Amino acid sequence: MAKVISLKNEDDWSVERESGSTKERLLQVAKELFAQKGFHGASTREITQRAGVSLSSLHFHWQSKENLYLAVYRQLFQSLTALAQEVVEVLEEGLRSGQPLEEVIEPVTDRIFAFYDANRELAQLNLHKALENSSLAGQIEKEIEHPLYQTMARFYRRLTEKGLVKVTDPELLPFSLENLLDRYFADPEHVERSLGLEREVLRVRLRNHFRETFLRLLQGP
Repeated sequence: MAKVISLKNEDDWSVERESGSTKERLLQVAKELFAQKGFHGASTREITQRAGVSLSSLHFHWQSKENLYLAVYRQLFQSLTALAQEVVEVLEEGLRSGQPLEEVIEPVTDRIFAFYDANRELAQLNLHKALENSSLAGQIEKEIEHPLYQTMARFYRRLTEKGLVKVTDPELLPFSLENLLDRYFADPEHVERSLGLEREVLRVRLRNHFRETFLRLLQGP
């Protein structure tokens, strides 16, 4: 078999690496600014200035501000979907093996809480999206959020039919849990001031409350 020889020189590879890093840098900066200011509040000029690139670079890599915004959401939801798959596997395996629900739920809720803590931009984006209520918001809800919610609803329904849990409303369960975490992680300082609690005390109590809420929703009436 003939050996395939690359005709690219070192400068070509350097350009490709730089191009890739520029695209990722724009995505990261856009995620931070969209989370802070929402879609309308974050301008393309501010995104490119903070990323240290030209406006033409943004259009070259993402074509538009709308595409960049959708890419931010898709990236976060890819990670959230991977987490949801972990939750499905841990819950189903634990319940099938006869473990008490209280024991199965603990590592699951800890993983979910840790994910939202590490990806606070998602909660902030969701808050801005709800307030802006734009056509982009509808597209995200239809193409990105809805499929994941429906997948989780089918999972909870299947566990209920098999008698492993007693979820009364599978469609609302993932939505309710997400909103509980969104409310805190979108602006932890506001919640701390509202409740008059120190950060670490509130975090511990909220994590425990999230676990208890998830447990009650799985146990049913």
